Amino acid sequence: MCNDEEIEFLKRKKFIEMQKRILAKYKEKEVSSDIDPLKVLSKIFTQKAWEVFNSAKQQYPGIVDRIAKDLAQLVLKKEITEPITGEQLLWIFRLLGLNVKMEIKIKFLENGKLKTIAEKLHEK
Repeated sequence: MCNDEEIEFLKRKKFIEMQKRILAKYKEKEVSSDIDPLKVLSKIFTQKAWEVFNSAKQQYPGIVDRIAKDLAQLVLKKEITEPITGEQLLWIFRLLGLNVKMEIKIKFLENGKLKTIAEKLHEK
């Protein structure tokens, strides 16, 4: 008889622990839906990171929105505290399987004026 009571006690204890975990996840999701990921990310993204982010968002809009929410959560949990550079963000996207293509502009400084390759070739 004692064995049945112990088993029942352990079942109830496990059930309560499971309820606590589910409630914690629910509260976390509730909090995460209230935040603006872009506002949170503005605290840690450098200017180049925003360029990479915007390029990625144009190429993979839905996926990048989800990644932004996840990154914002990591920032709010203080798991990310250092600024994220463009190179780091591009590396993160590539690790996640997103081959983000960046626009590359090469400019030359000539007579104190920046010129693109197209402008340079057009002059000749």
